[in-house]
Amino acid sequence: MSWTEYRRRRRHSLRSTLGLRLGLTVALAMGGLFALIDYLVDAELYRRFDIGLAARAHALTAYLGAPGADPRPPIETLMPQFRGQGHTDFYQVWDGHGAVLARSASSHGRDLARPAQPSRDGTYYDLRLPDGHRGRALARVVPLPPDDPRGALLVVVAEEREALDALERRLHRILFTGTGGTLLLVLVLTAWSIRRAFAPLDAFGRAVAELSLDGGGRPPPGDDLPSELAPVAGKLAATLERLLAALERERRFSRDLAHELRTPLAEARLLAELARREPDTAGANLAQLDAALAEMSKIVDGLLYLARVEAGSEQPQPEPLDLAALLAAQAMRCRVPATERGLDWQLRVEPCWVLADAALLERLLAILFDNAVQHAPSGDCVRVQSACDPPALWLENAAPLLEPADLGRLAERFFHRHEGGNEAHAGLGLALARALAAALGLQLSFTLDGGRLRVSLGGFAPIPADPAQD
Repeated sequence: MSWTEYRRRRRHSLRSTLGLRLGLTVALAMGGLFALIDYLVDAELYRRFDIGLAARAHALTAYLGAPGADPRPPIETLMPQFRGQGHTDFYQVWDGHGAVLARSASSHGRDLARPAQPSRDGTYYDLRLPDGHRGRALARVVPLPPDDPRGALLVVVAEEREALDALERRLHRILFTGTGGTLLLVLVLTAWSIRRAFAPLDAFGRAVAELSLDGGGRPPPGDDLPSELAPVAGKLAATLERLLAALERERRFSRDLAHELRTPLAEARLLAELARREPDTAGANLAQLDAALAEMSKIVDGLLYLARVEAGSEQPQPEPLDLAALLAAQAMRCRVPATERGLDWQLRVEPCWVLADAALLERLLAILFDNAVQHAPSGDCVRVQSACDPPALWLENAAPLLEPADLGRLAERFFHRHEGGNEAHAGLGLALARALAAALGLQLSFTLDGGRLRVSLGGFAPIPADPAQD
């Protein structure tokens, strides 16, 4: 993978983007906190340091600036920190003419650095002390009475600050270590939290990426995803289910079409070949060929319609329907073929109005009635019954070739079972009936009792007997 591709993938990674932004946010916050605490600590240290300088400067000013010529003890007697053996505190005093009036014994005759523009309120500044150490000083101008020959006093008090600098550096190290450790811990916990938060999304992505399209897999539900992503996952899962169902329908359609048309096509080719070779029997052969082509057309139409129903293309349009009238109409339609096979009808229906799609329900009932007429043995009585509370209907006919184990597969496409030279079979009819019942929201079930097959259809939406009163 090239560097450009790597950068593109990383740039479009939600995890990397979120981690980077959170990391930068935490780093900026911790950096700002470090700077704020460092500023406040330094300000407090220097404030306390400067308070001490101001107190000594005030005491020194009060001592040296007092009028009178009475001899006074040296300031070192009162403030021992200015003695010669000390090297942390210093002072020096100049008069208004620039002459040195006094200096601390700790200076050993060396001058302190003076500020360029001292003020009466006091000027703080850093300097190099007479002993070579770094220090901090306060310079203050003290006015004197007009008759005082000294004019004014410039008092400078200084103190070594290396201990303060050492403390400041130590606090900086502690603060930097604490801030850096906290930042590192927060970044590690952030990365761990992001990984944990994205674990369900990673699992969902892997499941989608590894989803087999051969019909053997199902889309992941995405139940573990956060609430913000659950709608997206649900929509994706529903879309994948529809895609897999469409692929399965396409495969099943192709498989069924190839399986069912193989024999009629072979018969059609044989009949066409016979018609070519034996012109005298062409009429009979062409009639059989026409029947074979009609059967193939029926199979193709059935498969196409079943595919449309399973794909949801046939959307029901509910309307009030008289269920009893529909059953009577279907029995009348099948009366001629039933009579030809020696079958009789027994109808016990109650007046009942339901809410359903007329075209889909009529086709469903036609399939069930045709299935009873085609598979009931000669001389049988086909019983049709309906009830109104709740709305339901039943068709019953003899089925001597069926066994209870066959009921689960009865609505499969082109179900066949051979036993003892007899064949129990079902074409597309019951499979299409099951698909139509599902499209109408009805429950289609099969039971076998005493060699008689009972087809039940329930789940109708009832409406009042007189639709005009609804």
